[in-house]
Amino acid sequence: VSTQSTGSSGINAEYGEFIENTMPAFDHAVQHGVNMLEIDVQETKDSVIVVSHDNDMYRATGKKGLISETLYNDLPPYLNHLFLQFDRVQCISSQTHFSFVKLDDLFEQHKDVIIHIDTKDGKPSLVNNVSELILKHDRLENTVWGNMAEAKTDLCYSVNRDITLFMSIRKLHLHI
Repeated sequence: VSTQSTGSSGINAEYGEFIENTMPAFDHAVQHGVNMLEIDVQETKDSVIVVSHDNDMYRATGKKGLISETLYNDLPPYLNHLFLQFDRVQCISSQTHFSFVKLDDLFEQHKDVIIHIDTKDGKPSLVNNVSELILKHDRLENTVWGNMAEAKTDLCYSVNRDITLFMSIRKLHLHI
């Protein structure tokens, strides 16, 4: 029996914490044996796919605005402290201000790591652009994508049937 370890947003509490969704967090998680990275993606105004749990940038950057309404080069840097997305009490700090990670760069840096992508807003342009990046980086064998919302997962499937899906428990029960 092998042990599998997943780093959500690059975070793996067993091996130390870094500001979520930053390349150092992903690098650190992989260096410490994480087998799969779980990420959420958003699309900028100029169609760059970035790794971010929220479309609203305020929690990560302290600046008001939406990623979807901002050009990639205009995205502000991350704050050097960030409350965990699931815990408004615990805060992670860094001496460095990080930029939003492009999905393209994450794929390039971690070619052999399984990446689980939540397509978040599920807009057709985001799903199409994510599919193109998966194909560009030859990641059909080591990428899983979808969304807990059935319609968003169905869109992923309609765009590219060759990429492995994750799905909600409800949808899984419908297929059993």
